[in-house]
Amino acid sequence: VGSWQQEHLNANVAGVDHYHAGDAVALGVLKRSMELSQEHELILIDTASSFMAQRVAEVQAVYPDCLAHAVLAADSSSAALSRTLQTSGISWASLMVSKLDESVQPWPLVEFLCNTDLRLSAASDGAHATDLRLDFSTASLVEMALAQLTRMPELAPRPLGQPARLPTARDAGERTWTDTPARLKFNISSAQLRAPARPQGLRGPFN
Repeated sequence: VGSWQQEHLNANVAGVDHYHAGDAVALGVLKRSMELSQEHELILIDTASSFMAQRVAEVQAVYPDCLAHAVLAADSSSAALSRTLQTSGISWASLMVSKLDESVQPWPLVEFLCNTDLRLSAASDGAHATDLRLDFSTASLVEMALAQLTRMPELAPRPLGQPARLPTARDAGERTWTDTPARLKFNISSAQLRAPARPQGLRGPFN
């Protein structure tokens, strides 16, 4: 229901009929009316992401031969991928990936695709219908992810026989990294040790 207005606009632009069914009974009524008209070669049914298994079961009760395709964002977490694609109990025909243009690190999705036989059928690389990619593959996803990695700065070469040293950095005279060939020391001023811990991100002994 939340995306009804946007879907209705997209349907009008594409020149296709668009209907809304609030439950399985209404969907059955629509199915019978469309069968009588015999004007539709393909029917796409968009379901809500909440109570997904129940919604898909309702659709399959009306359309027993329909194919279920999962739609997930490219930067979905491992937990979301497992919950939707493995433990939902739904037999998915394929996976469609959204928000390729917004994803920076799609590594959980890459890992999932390396460990499953579920195929990629489409991907959206923008907000427009023309940004739909039907030739998207796992290799394309890996290539996209690698292209966004930033290279670590290379260390300058040192003369042979000279021990390796990390660069020294100072933070307002309170925090100093020093390096020796045998060990690495982390010096903290007593003023910082007395400062109260700040609740930001993961907290550790030096927050």
